[in-house]
Amino acid sequence: MRPRGFVLLEIITAVVIMSGLLMIATQAWQMHQQHRKQRIWVEDTEVIRDAATTYWAQNRVAPKAVDDLFAPEDIIYLNYPWQQSWSFMERDNWLELTLQAPSSEKADWLSGQVAGSVSRGTEFVLIIWPPTEASAGEQYLHRLPMLDQEHLNSMATDLDMADFDITAVSALEAQTVEAQTLIAQELEVVALKASELTVQTVYALDVVTPATSMTELRTRIDEYAQLWRNCQLQGLCK
Repeated sequence: MRPRGFVLLEIITAVVIMSGLLMIATQAWQMHQQHRKQRIWVEDTEVIRDAATTYWAQNRVAPKAVDDLFAPEDIIYLNYPWQQSWSFMERDNWLELTLQAPSSEKADWLSGQVAGSVSRGTEFVLIIWPPTEASAGEQYLHRLPMLDQEHLNSMATDLDMADFDITAVSALEAQTVEAQTLIAQELEVVALKASELTVQTVYALDVVTPATSMTELRTRIDEYAQLWRNCQLQGLCK
């Protein structure tokens, strides 16, 4: 018969081994659950980011809260990182979705997992840029009439054509025009200053030069013509 002391020692050894294996398995399971939770946090954060972008594009205004993005029955399935609520803050040119992390290291970790995000201390910041449709509506000049938003058909800065031409202009109304070459079928101006002007036909009410004007010159020609006729009638001029 084997000594009972050895049997007890074997039982204790087996229990210790089993406890160690169970502890290792428990830690592995906990790590797996933690990684799974973190993966869900990242996925749901990206879902919120995409939903905010879609909302902005469809409604032409930035969302104010998560409630704007999802139906109540869908919100309950969202997993918020560290069970913190999202805050929405609209800046001049973008939208910030923020939440507080337990530490700056955890905020840095999450910002490294989600594209387009940054960390500010313990604050995780998800930046949502205006969608192309919304930003284009306010930043670009429209080629078609925008009757409800007339400012979208008006320039708000100087236009530099970089030596390119502007062609097929039906009518041009300007206070000042400076050009090396101006070709037009009809030109109506209040004042015209040019160092050189070549035209085939000029129709004008009056042309003024530093010495005289066309009106004054025509008056003098009419006077000379009348004097010549008088001279002819008197038989003094042939």
